Amino acid sequence: MHSASQDILSSIRLIEHAKTYQSSWDNSDWQLSQANIELANWKPQQGIWEQEAQVTLSAESLIQGNTRLLEPQLEIELRPQDILVNNLEFLFEQGKIELSGELYPDQLNLDKLSISNLEWVQEEDNLQQKLISQLNRYSDISIDQLAITRSQIISLGEKSWQVSNLNAQGTDLVLKDSNQWALWNGNLSASANSLSLLGKNSLKPYVEMQSKQGHWKVNELFIPIQEGLIEANGEINLSRTSKPWALNIKAYGLPLDTFTPSLHLAIGWYGLADLDLNLKGLAGDDLMLKRSLDGKAKISAHDVRVQLPFDEPVLHPLIIPEINLSARRGHIDVPNISIISEDLTGEVSGSIDMAAPEQSQLAVTLSNECMSLKKSLPKGRSQLTYQCD
Repeated sequence: MHSASQDILSSIRLIEHAKTYQSSWDNSDWQLSQANIELANWKPQQGIWEQEAQVTLSAESLIQGNTRLLEPQLEIELRPQDILVNNLEFLFEQGKIELSGELYPDQLNLDKLSISNLEWVQEEDNLQQKLISQLNRYSDISIDQLAITRSQIISLGEKSWQVSNLNAQGTDLVLKDSNQWALWNGNLSASANSLSLLGKNSLKPYVEMQSKQGHWKVNELFIPIQEGLIEANGEINLSRTSKPWALNIKAYGLPLDTFTPSLHLAIGWYGLADLDLNLKGLAGDDLMLKRSLDGKAKISAHDVRVQLPFDEPVLHPLIIPEINLSARRGHIDVPNISIISEDLTGEVSGSIDMAAPEQSQLAVTLSNECMSLKKSLPKGRSQLTYQCD
C-alpha cells in the first residue's frame, strides 16, 4: 500500500489547485498543527527554485526542536530562482514578527521587517547560530523598512549579554554586499533601556548612523556607564580600496581595571580615567592600518590606587599627570610621565611602532623601598624583585 501511494505521488506532474483544512503533520524534525494550506500550479517533480506557483498557509503552531512559532501565516509566490514573500508573520517568545520581500538563491531583499514586544531568553546559542548560519548563505542582504519596538533579548550562552526595551528604526538598509557585513547604505538608529555586554552595564545607550554607497558614518554613539559615559562618532569609506577612516571618542569615568590588565604589569590598578581620542588612518589591509595611524589622545586619570604584589591588603594612592599621546604613520610617541606618590616612584617613557612592535621601546618602572617592577611594552617580560622580609 505504501509503495502504491509512492507510485501515485511520483506520477503527479502538476497540482493545479489543492486545499487542506485543519490538518496536522509531524515528523522527527518538526510539527505543524491545525494548518490550512492552499497550493496553486505546484509541480511536485521540480525543486523549489524551479517552481512557478503560489502557496498560502496558516496554522495554530509550527514547532522545530525547542523553537515554537504560534499562529504562523505565509503567502508566497514562487518563480524560477525567485521567491516573493507577500507576507510572513508569526508569534515568537511573546512578540510578533512580520516580514515581506524577495529571496534569491544568494540574496535576501526584504521590503519590511517588524519585530515588536519580543521577550527572548536564549539558554543556548543554537537558534542564534542557526540564524547566523542561514544569513551567511546570502552574499547580499537589504531591508527597506526595519522597525523593532519594546523588545528584550537575553543570551545565557558562553558569552552572556542582554538588551532590554530595544527600539530600532532603519530605512533603505544594505547590510551585506558581496559577502561583506557593514552598513553599506541607509539610515539606522537604535536605543535601549539597558545593555549588558562583556560584563559591563549601560543605561539608555543610543546610536545613530547612516551610509551612502559604502561611506559609513556613525553620527552619534552614546553609552552611559556606571560612573561616566562614552561618546563617539566616526566614519569609514568602504567603497575605496584604502578604506580611509576617522574616529573621535570622548569618555568620562572609565574604570582603569577594565583595560590595564592587557598591559600585564602584575599590579592591580584602580581608579577612573577620562579619554579624548582623535584618530584617522587607512584600513585597506592590516599593514596599511598599522602604517597609516595618525592622531592624538589625551588621558586624564584620577583617584588612582595600585595594589602591589606581596602587598595585597594595601592600596597605594598615585597621582598620574595628564598623558598626551601622538601618532604619526603608526608610530606612537609617549612623553616621559612621572608617577607621583608618597611611598612609590615610577616613570613611563618611550614609543610604540604599530607595524614593528618588536622595535617598540616603551618602558614602565615602579618601585618602593621593598619592590621594584620593570616592564617593556608591548611584549616585553616583567622584571619584579622584592627584597623586604
